[in-house]
Amino acid sequence: MTGGGPQPDAPPGLLRLSVTGGGSLDDESLTERMRALFPGGIEETRDARGQLEVAAYAAPPLTLPADLGPWRIEPVEDMRARVW
Repeated sequence: MTGGGPQPDAPPGLLRLSVTGGGSLDDESLTERMRALFPGGIEETRDARGQLEVAAYAAPPLTLPADLGPWRIEPVEDMRARVW
């Protein structure tokens, strides 16, 4: 059994960065912009109201463009980091 610290194969400090549609960009433009910023891949989900959320995973340091709207930044749990 291992301890509760980071596992050797989990990237240290991985963050989930997401932004929600409905701002100055339409959904397609927001998705294209996120793909350009994060060529490693993005997630696209919709909430119960149908609003688009686009997310990517990256390690700090990061510079996030303010013109996409308010960013939600969450640390990624070790298990999820290994899956991503």
